[in-house]
Formats: sequence, structure tokens, C-alpha cells
Amino acid sequence: MKKMMRTALMVTMSFVILLLPGCGGGGSDDAAQAPEAKLAGDEVSTDFAPAVDGVLTLKMVNAGIIINGTGVAMPYTFAELEAAGIRNADDLRSIEMGAGDFYSVNMFLDENEDYLVLPYFYNDGEEAVPITEVTAEEIGMAAFAEEPVDQNVSLLGVKFGMTKAEVTDLLGAPSWEDGDYWEWEVAMEDSNYEGHFTIYFNSDADDAVVSQADLDITEYDF
Repeated sequence: MKKMMRTALMVTMSFVILLLPGCGGGGSDDAAQAPEAKLAGDEVSTDFAPAVDGVLTLKMVNAGIIINGTGVAMPYTFAELEAAGIRNADDLRSIEMGAGDFYSVNMFLDENEDYLVLPYFYNDGEEAVPITEVTAEEIGMAAFAEEPVDQNVSLLGVKFGMTKAEVTDLLGAPSWEDGDYWEWEVAMEDSNYEGHFTIYFNSDADDAVVSQADLDITEYDF
């Protein structure tokens, strides 16, 4: 089901901004519960061990996307993603998010709009605010190109165009594998966040390459 939802999202989001009111998680107002890597300028690290039994054990500093050599740590902000090299920020800046709104936006990386970053912004406040004033705790990267190639962007070290063998060497075996869809469980050793990391390849073939990756982690009160 998750694969079908993601596939439908890719088909419809080419030039559309999705509004999914009332869903998704939000950050806590309690600063003590905030992730350690949330401050702007914090280093994003890809230093972690491969998965054990399909589980990636990470730290909050690993939960970030690297664009053109610039690390953007979770929670992701509009300003930091723009500074890292998003091309269509001016077209998105005017979006207003109502209380409880959850937006996925297409932030393009190239002039042909074949490659994009997909932050999922959430307004957990009680008033409408510009999208530039909220943050995202889930992020993905996707390619419309049939044969994706590296665009100097990575998520947990995964880049467009990586083969299945290269992904396995980097992350270890997934917890779930279904042809073009692989999934790992994610456990954060220094916070109450956990979730999943998923990858789509451009085909079911053994020599298929990465066309989409998503990091979805949520804070839990244990």
C-alpha cells in the first residue's frame, strides 16, 4: 500500500503542490524534546554502520540531506534548502499554510526540472503562516528522468543513479524488498525518533538505479 501511495504521489506531483490537511506529525513546543541536530549550520554526517537485520541505527546528525556539498539537518527549513541550491524557491515562497496544514512541495534541483527534493512541511501552530516559517521532519528526493544520474545530492549517503549492489554495500540488506522498492527500519540511538528509509529504483532489474529515496522519522513519547 505504501508503494502504491508513493507511486501515485510521483505521478501527480510534477507541477503540483500537494495539500494534505490534518495529517503528518509535528514538532514539539518543548525545547527539551527537540532533535539535537536541529540548529542551522550543524554538520550532517553519513558516518553510520550498515543495517543489522534490516534496521539502520542512526544518530540525529545523520538525519539530513546534502545538496551541492551543503548539509541541511532535520528539521528542514525553507531557508536552508533554498541556500543549498533549490532553483524554484521564489515560486514557493508565497505559499501560506493554515493551522494543521501538511504540504509536500517540489523543490527542483535542475533547470529541466527532472530532479527534485521533497520536504513535507507541517504547520503545527494555531494560525496561518508562510511556508518559510515552518519546518519539515520528513524529506525525500526524486527523479523524473528515466535513467537517473548523480546530481550532487544525497540522503543517508544514497545518490541518484546508485545501483542495487552499491546501495547494499552502503546500507546493508533492507528489511523489505519488492523488486524496485526497498525499505529499512530506522532507529535513532540519541533521540525518541524512529521510522523508515525507503528507496525506489527505476526498474525491477538487478542493474536498476536509484530514482527516489525518502527518510520518514517521527518522534514518539515513550
